[in-house]
Amino acid sequence: MELERWIAIIASAITIGYALPYITKFVQFIVGFPFRKELLEGTWHTYLFTRMRDMTFLRYEKWTIKRNLLNRLIIETEDPKNPDLKYKGVISVERNYLLILLKGVRHKEEVQMRFFDIIPTG
Repeated sequence: MELERWIAIIASAITIGYALPYITKFVQFIVGFPFRKELLEGTWHTYLFTRMRDMTFLRYEKWTIKRNLLNRLIIETEDPKNPDLKYKGVISVERNYLLILLKGVRHKEEVQMRFFDIIPTG
């Protein structure tokens, strides 16, 4: 009876010792998940050509990309020279395309962008 108890204790200690590193890594993964940033998240400084009144301009915009409560990537844009041009929208990935859908905040406009071969990871 005493020998069986010792065998059970040793077997359970070996099992716990083997599984403990995996359990701690899993707990770290679950706890850190809401604080993890994706590759696209952060502040992006963009330059783009646009046409206004039959003239082409090079504009600067600051894009802020972050996650919302539903874990979707959202984007907010602002133009320091023209504060009326503000957009809010969502970002999604479809196959190998990055899709950005923006809607004007203070004006009625919708902008759709499709980027092929988004940031290579290799």
